[in-house]
Amino acid sequence: EFHKKAEESFICICCQELASKPVTTECKHNACKVCLTRSFKAGVFTCPTCRYDLGKETKLVVNTSLYKALQDIFPGYDKGR
Repeated sequence: EFHKKAEESFICICCQELASKPVTTECKHNACKVCLTRSFKAGVFTCPTCRYDLGKETKLVVNTSLYKALQDIFPGYDKGR
């Protein structure tokens, strides 16, 4: 039950997978760094969850605390991604 809730809480809205190398946006949503990078390259600078304007100067920094926690809860979850 805990694993299921944790997984549901950290799904990337773009790819529908657990957020790989998660970036936490200013509006407190999480998405994969690769997914947000792709979105920014396409000229879309809004949060994919709530459409908050992140601005094109936003640095996409991996939330290392969340990344480590996800690796502990789901060992190997981002292998091959």
